[in-house]
Amino acid sequence: MPKTFTIKAGATALNHIRQKGLSPKDISVIPAAAGGPKWIILKAFDNYLLSNWFQDRQQPLHLIGASAGAWRMLCYALDDSEQAFDRLL
Repeated sequence: MPKTFTIKAGATALNHIRQKGLSPKDISVIPAAAGGPKWIILKAFDNYLLSNWFQDRQQPLHLIGASAGAWRMLCYALDDSEQAFDRLL
């Protein structure tokens, strides 16, 4: 069976994921690399994270980005993130 994705993590993080799974509260930083127009393919993933996974988040989420990644992270910081992503697109 083909893998859907691969998790690359240090021993402590991998052990945590194996024992407890991965939840939104486990994520404190989102780094977004520069990528030019490649960010467009990440738009659906970003929309999912914003409208589902991080929807009711109460703790701070630190956003770091370079070039196009910085524009993506700016959309995360706005009140209507999904609409911001649509405008950016």
